[in-house]
Amino acid sequence: MDRDGECAHLSIDVDVHGALMPTLQNLREVVEESLDRASNALQMFRLDEKLAKARSMVKDLPPFRRMHLGYGEQSWSAILFVDLRSSTARAKEHGVRDTYLTMHALLPALAFMVGESSGYVVGFRGDGLFAAFGLGENGKNPQDLDRARTLSSACQCGQWMLEGLEVVNELLVERECVGRLALGVGVDVGDIIVTRIGFREMDEVTAYGNAVNRAAKLSGIGSGSILISDAADRLFPTTKEGRVTTHPVKEDPNARRVVYPVRLLQPGPIGVERG
Repeated sequence: MDRDGECAHLSIDVDVHGALMPTLQNLREVVEESLDRASNALQMFRLDEKLAKARSMVKDLPPFRRMHLGYGEQSWSAILFVDLRSSTARAKEHGVRDTYLTMHALLPALAFMVGESSGYVVGFRGDGLFAAFGLGENGKNPQDLDRARTLSSACQCGQWMLEGLEVVNELLVERECVGRLALGVGVDVGDIIVTRIGFREMDEVTAYGNAVNRAAKLSGIGSGSILISDAADRLFPTTKEGRVTTHPVKEDPNARRVVYPVRLLQPGPIGVERG
C-alpha cells in the first residue's frame, strides 16, 4: 500500500523466471565446487573467476585497483545488502564445522548471483555481503545510466538470492550440515563514495554513503523478502504489464516490501502510471 492507502505498483517489463533455471543449475555447480574445496582442505575461501564473473569485485575495477590510500570516487549506485538470519544462534547450536561449510556454500552463491546480475561485490561482511549496481568499468556511472533499470537489476539479484537459497540448503543437507538458511535483503539508492581505507599496508576498498547504511539496516529487518527504501520505490516506473507490488513494512515506515515477481526492465521507453 502506498502512503495514501493504495497499492503502489512497480513497472517491470520482462519476466526473469524463464532465465532462472539455467542460473540455478550454474549456482549448484558453484556451490558444489566451493563445498568440495572447503571439505577437502581447511583453507580460506578466495573468490576467483570460476565462482563469479571476471572483475565482479569493486576492488578489481581498474580505477579502484590503482587507487591510493585515502582517495575516493563519488558515484550514484543501487546498493544491495544481504544478511543471514539467526547466524549467531546457528553457530552456537551446530558448531564450527557446520558454520565453516555453511559460509563456503552461501557466500560464493551470493557472489555468483551478483556477478550474474551485472553488479559488483564491494565486500563480504561476516555472514553476508554488500554489492553496488550501476558502476561502469571506469568506476563511475556510464553516460547512459538508467537508474530505474539499475535498481531493477539489484532487486532481481535479491530475488535470485532468495530463490537460489533452496539450492544451497539442499547441498548443505547432502553434506550432513543443517540447511534451513534464511536471508534478509535490503536495497537503497543514492550517492556513494568508493575509497581505499586503512593504515599503511592494512587496507581495503569499500564504499560509504547513506544508501549503504540504509540498505544494511533494511537487510536486518526482513526475512525471505526484499526491502527497499521509499527513495528506491519512487524510482520505479509502472506499466500495465508485469506489475510488481510493494507493501508497507511494519517495522519501518520509510521502507517497502517488494512482492514477487521482480522482472528486469528492458531498453526502450518506460511508462509511468501512478495513483
